[in-house]
Amino acid sequence: MAPRAAERALRDYNRNPKVNSANGGMQKRDWYATAILQLARQMGAFQPMNKRYVLMFLGWLTVAVLSSQIRSEASSDQRETPSIGSLLAKQRFSGLLKGDVHFANLGTLNCGSQVISILFYEWYESPPHGAAIHASQRVVLMRGQTYLGAYVVDDRPTISDNKIRFPYPAQDGNVITCETGGIPAKVFLNRDIVPLAK
Repeated sequence: MAPRAAERALRDYNRNPKVNSANGGMQKRDWYATAILQLARQMGAFQPMNKRYVLMFLGWLTVAVLSSQIRSEASSDQRETPSIGSLLAKQRFSGLLKGDVHFANLGTLNCGSQVISILFYEWYESPPHGAAIHASQRVVLMRGQTYLGAYVVDDRPTISDNKIRFPYPAQDGNVITCETGGIPAKVFLNRDIVPLAK
C-alpha cells in the first residue's frame, strides 16, 4: 500500500508546477515534504516490518527526487546562461570560434556610467606536424551580454587603475583607457594604430 501511495505522490510531484512562494504558493521541495509527512501519518496502521520497508522506500524516493531536481535546476541554469562563444557568434564577432579557443576574464573598466567587462581571446590553429602555428589574440569588450567590439593585439594585458595595460614602453603606446564619450574607436599600441573592430 505504502509504495503505491509513494508512487502516486511522486507522479503528483512531477506534475506540480513551481509556484513562487512569495505569491502565496510553495516550492516543489516544500510540497514534496508535505506529501512525505502525509504518507508517514498513514504508517500508524502498519506492522513494524512494513514500517521499516516504507521508511527505506521513502528514503530512497527522497534522494532520487531531490537529485533529479538539482540536475534539472543545473540544466536550467546552463540554458539560461549562454556561453561567451555563442554570444559573440550571434553578434558578428569576426574572430574564429571553432578549434583551440580560449577566453580569460581580465576584469572590468569603468567608462562613465558603464561597466565594461574585458576578456582576452586566444585562438590557435592545429597545423600538421612541423608546420607553423597560426594564432590570433584580441581584447574583447562586453557590456553585460552585449558585444561592443575588440582590439587585435599581440600580447596579453592586465588591468589596473582603470586602464588596460600592455608590456610595452610608454612611448610606444601601452594603455587603453575610456574616453569621456566611451570606448575609443582606435588606440595607439606598440607603435601602431589599432582600431576597435567587430
